Amino acid sequence: MRVPRPMIEEHLKLAPDVEAERVRVLRDLFQKAGCPRILEQTVPEEQSPNLICLLPGNEEGVIVVGASLDYAPEDAKAPAHWSALAMLPLLAKSLAAVPHRSTLVLVAFPGHAHGMRGASRYVSQLTEVERKTMRAMVDLDNLGRTSPVYALAQADKTLATWLQAAAHSLKLTAPPQLNASTSGPPLQNSLPAIKDEDLWADAKPFAQEHLPAIAVQSASPEMLPALRRDGSIPDRFTGTGFDLDSYDDTYRLLCVYLLYLDGNLGRPPIKPGTYVGTILDTAGFLGTRTTDISMKIDRFTTMSELDHFEQILKKGGQEGLADALDKEGDKGAYSLALRQAVGVGIVVLQYAGKTPYVYLVSSRLLRPKAGIRSIETGNYHFDLIKLNLDDKGEGDGLYYDSVKLRFNSKHELEIEDYHLRPDNIMKIRLEPPNATGTKP
Repeated sequence: MRVPRPMIEEHLKLAPDVEAERVRVLRDLFQKAGCPRILEQTVPEEQSPNLICLLPGNEEGVIVVGASLDYAPEDAKAPAHWSALAMLPLLAKSLAAVPHRSTLVLVAFPGHAHGMRGASRYVSQLTEVERKTMRAMVDLDNLGRTSPVYALAQADKTLATWLQAAAHSLKLTAPPQLNASTSGPPLQNSLPAIKDEDLWADAKPFAQEHLPAIAVQSASPEMLPALRRDGSIPDRFTGTGFDLDSYDDTYRLLCVYLLYLDGNLGRPPIKPGTYVGTILDTAGFLGTRTTDISMKIDRFTTMSELDHFEQILKKGGQEGLADALDKEGDKGAYSLALRQAVGVGIVVLQYAGKTPYVYLVSSRLLRPKAGIRSIETGNYHFDLIKLNLDDKGEGDGLYYDSVKLRFNSKHELEIEDYHLRPDNIMKIRLEPPNATGTKP
């Protein structure tokens, strides 16, 4: 939802002089924006908390947008210092009612004298699951003095790609990139070096933990000559005044950018759907040389669900996990030839090798009795299918009739042991949604 220009101007005029008042005003603006959850996280050695507006998503994944509460009282009258904070409730107002996959976390971080205590505190309190599902951190600072520039905390350019795409969709000039390194001049060796704290502000604790981060801000006066020379910034900008048109454009850019990130980051390269292939019976279990197999993926197991299964396996062993999967709602199914379909309790996408692969795990219909641990029946409670697929849904795989499972030190699901050697699955392909034929 587009916030009208008068409301933007109203937010900018508030600009409280002291930090405690900024917290109070922001909390009030978050409430008026319809933020469903407003949290305060205590920060050691800081009088102000991390003020958090939480917009829950429909799926797993987190995108953090942050701005600093700290700036000197004499700078309070310069709108660009308050503008990054004022942007947070504007984004909340625009995005609260829009369906989104990821949870959007809008945070005002405290930290005196360019300190990063608030951001560091936030990162330190992340759970293992939250770290693994962190899609992006977008740091905002000094917005509205010029059209925005950006810097990346990592070599991967995915976050920049979607920023450029958002600018293109709005017919805005693509923001130029700054070099995140302090050791040399950024942007084609034509801009002066930038102090680390000025560039990163609250993104640095995220970058230090190898969480994807991007900093978006106005260009400083020192950057402008080089940016004007390559046409990245119009001549009318001085870098010292405030330009409401530029701020409004930046607000629209960030709205579209966050929705682009939400819609595209974390999308599995392997799609849900029905996959078919042919099993080559290498284990001598199926009774025929080749057998058709159909495998249906409805949805992938989330990181929190997988963490729950890991805890069950630690406490209850193989049988405890199998019992839990018996009670779990199916996330897919598979069937061999015309046999009855078998429900799948775990569908996990992993990246342990060079390419992603999928495990489909079901508890065996005929499991060994408690206490029986012979080499024939053993403690093998699960059937498992491993799929190696490309982005077209084609590839090969393995079918294990009976396995034991474990989680490694990286909390990835692994095969601990298996009873019979696996059968090869060949010529796997993703069927079109309207295809007919036998399916689970």
